Amino acid sequence: MEYYDRKLTDKRDLYKRQTLARFENQIFPFMGDIPISKLRPSDILAGLRDVEELGSIDWHTGCPVS
Repeated sequence: MEYYDRKLTDKRDLYKRQTLARFENQIFPFMGDIPISKLRPSDILAGLRDVEELGSIDWHTGCPVS
């Protein structure tokens, strides 16, 4: 995964595992079988908003979403 490889190289192992788990549990299921070349930024944002509405944290601020 490009993001994981490029953005997390200098992070601790625990943070890397947590980030990958978030993608596996929250983002990948939303994306399903859609080819990455077909995803638009608005699709990703919609998926992240759905995750936030489920009671997850706001990834931008790190605060719980109420």
